[in-house]
This record gives sequence, C-alpha cells and structure tokens, in this order.
Amino acid sequence: MCRVEYLKRSGHAAGGNIAEGQIIMFRFGLNAEWLPPGTPTAVGVIGGIILLVLLVGLAIWLFQWLWNITMPEVFKLKQITYWQSFRLLIIAAFLFGVGHA
Repeated sequence: MCRVEYLKRSGHAAGGNIAEGQIIMFRFGLNAEWLPPGTPTAVGVIGGIILLVLLVGLAIWLFQWLWNITMPEVFKLKQITYWQSFRLLIIAAFLFGVGHA
C-alpha cells in the first residue's frame, strides 16, 4: 500500500489520530496484512523462548529433586546440585538421543 493510501485509510491526512504502533509499522515497511496467516510475531517468538527456558529449568529441577530423594537412599550416592543435574541431563541426551525422530 502506498503512503497516500495509508494516510487516507488511517485518517491521519485529515488530522485523525493514528496509533504509535501503526506509524512504526509503516516507517519500517511492516504491515500485518502482508504477513501470511500463522506467521510468528516477535512477541510469540520471545514468549516461546521464555517458555522453553522455563520448561528446561523445571525439568532440571525435577531431575535434581528425584535424584536427591532416590539415589542417596537406594545406592548410597551423594546428593547433586542444580548444575550437576543439568550436566547429567545433557549427557543422557547425548547417550540416548533424546529429541531425534
């Protein structure tokens, strides 16, 4: 859409109000109408990364907790820290190929 069409549609040419986000999108050539349906936005990508980090952290904590309540009692092993459980999960992923189809 050309600049004139954009200004007419938004009412900005006639002194109407326009949202800040629309101005930014126009200046950088970003328009939600141009994106195909289902295209991830920056908010969705960042939210997904944050969710992934939280889920990995939860999995590490769960592994540490399970280890510390089971292994010292059953096999007389020491308790482990958060980062030791992180390293053990990485080793297990390499050994057993977690995440491969």
